[in-house]
Amino acid sequence: MSARAAAVTRRLRGWAWIWSLAGGAVAYLATAVLQQRLSWEALVTNLGLAGFLVVVGLGQMLVITGGAGGIDLSVSGMVTLAAILQATVAHGRDGAAMLAGVGAALGAGLLLGAVNGALVVGLRLPAMVATLATGFMLDSLIQLYYGVGQGGAPSPALARWVHGSLLGLPDMLWLSLLLTALAGLLLQHTRYGRHLEAGGQSEAAAELTGIRVGRVRFLSYVLSSLAASLGGVLLGAYAGGAFLGMGSPYQLGSIAAVVLGGSLIAGGRSTALGVFGGAVLLRFLETGMQATGLSAGARNVLEGAMIILVLALRRAG
Repeated sequence: MSARAAAVTRRLRGWAWIWSLAGGAVAYLATAVLQQRLSWEALVTNLGLAGFLVVVGLGQMLVITGGAGGIDLSVSGMVTLAAILQATVAHGRDGAAMLAGVGAALGAGLLLGAVNGALVVGLRLPAMVATLATGFMLDSLIQLYYGVGQGGAPSPALARWVHGSLLGLPDMLWLSLLLTALAGLLLQHTRYGRHLEAGGQSEAAAELTGIRVGRVRFLSYVLSSLAASLGGVLLGAYAGGAFLGMGSPYQLGSIAAVVLGGSLIAGGRSTALGVFGGAVLLRFLETGMQATGLSAGARNVLEGAMIILVLALRRAG
């Protein structure tokens, strides 16, 4: 390989987010072919719908970046619980009731994140085991909670905003772009982001430089749960209410968005723009598979196979 080709290869590896965005564009064109129409409305609608996964995926990205097998398998339960809390507390009202509903949902996310962080960092339990256990407990509590007839409806003002648009683009797209930019700044231009990546690359080396890796990782679990709770609030408002299993697609989906976006599953290097691209890619793939008539189970199998393929290709490279 020539020096110039090697330089190009290194640059492309540094711009891993390009592949997810390019894949999203290809998936959109493939979907348009399947549906036999190229629609601007379909494009912006799917970009807006991808925003919900972007919100949850950015939190998952922080946990994975911290390394040590970091992963948050409780996000699905948190998404569902947040949607339920917002709808139940607000009960179809705006103003103070809406703020109370959002506050209750985010407060639950803060608590869950602290519990996950304590289990993983404090008790040194494997992240997969700890977060899967807390997620299972959440699912059980949700079923009990719904079993006593609790209900409600999201705030109308919040629902209008989630369904709204600005300059012809969905509000959810603008929000996802803003959060992507903030997450990118957090990773690349703050002390916390640099410490998170350093701990993900080598915990021992990071601690030798004075980085408190445990505190940094603890905060990543808190931020992940907060992101999941925010995603649940927005998703519940968009759907007009909450239902059991609402967050289930976001467990595998959030991990897939991070992996497809070019972040290292072992930690130490992530890209927020890649998570955005990965979410867009998954959204258009979902739309394309729906157009072919594939069942939900088949779509989940293909999504899981895609993650395995990407990880295998990176390992081989």
